[in-house]
Amino acid sequence: CKKGDRDDAMLLCDECDDPYHIYCLNPPLEKIPAGEWRCPSCLAKEIDNRQFGFEQAKKEYTLSQFGQMADNFKSRYFKQPANDVLIDRVEEEFWRLVCCVDEDVAVEYGADLLSSELDSGFPTQDNYKTDVEKEYANDPWNLTKFADLEE
Repeated sequence: CKKGDRDDAMLLCDECDDPYHIYCLNPPLEKIPAGEWRCPSCLAKEIDNRQFGFEQAKKEYTLSQFGQMADNFKSRYFKQPANDVLIDRVEEEFWRLVCCVDEDVAVEYGADLLSSELDSGFPTQDNYKTDVEKEYANDPWNLTKFADLEE
């Protein structure tokens, strides 16, 4: 907005010193964050200079083996038994990492399954059986509703 008012809601980028109101950001912030903060322009420059991509995992897993591998990772990462790590803590850490451009976490990537060939755990508009499943089948966040791209 380029206005210099509302100092109580103003953030200064720790990299370029440009000012931003917390309510002018997209998405807006509810409060001034603790610690270092970088503006969208500086973050974009940082991200543009980094290499991103996914390397397909070389090992195939059964569902049980994948669960064990994931639990082992969770135990090592959070330094406690996997069953003791609450989902809220995992989500909090996920968003911390999303916002942190200075830290990397290596994870094993597996290809997404083509649900039209291998089915899905999500109810679809063709296979729901209850009103609750119908609600999920019609929800816009249901992953089975994403379009398949033509080759």
